Amino acid sequence: MLKFALFKLAQIPFSDEKLQRMAQQLFRYFESVSLISTEAQIPAISYTRLNEHYQPIVNLATLIIKRSTENLEKPGEVWFCSFLVDMNVLFERFLRNYLKKNANHTFDK
Repeated sequence: MLKFALFKLAQIPFSDEKLQRMAQQLFRYFESVSLISTEAQIPAISYTRLNEHYQPIVNLATLIIKRSTENLEKPGEVWFCSFLVDMNVLFERFLRNYLKKNANHTFDK
């Protein structure tokens, strides 16, 4: 399932080439894993405290698979369904990263 989601991501033309390369590199890690070909093959997973840390990535992989085409040769037109983003947290993270990156340049002058 994770390999199939990475396969889908590797087909998306990202504006950031780094993301494109990362998806392709991660896909190679799963070389020995068979590739599922349909949404119907997504397994039902029961989470316990031993595997619950995998739940976010499995949920994201499921989202990618369900919102893309089932044909391995042709990508779908809809890549993701809508989801909520806490814009306050997003802006805070952006600002923190921006200041980390640019604070030395600003105060050196």
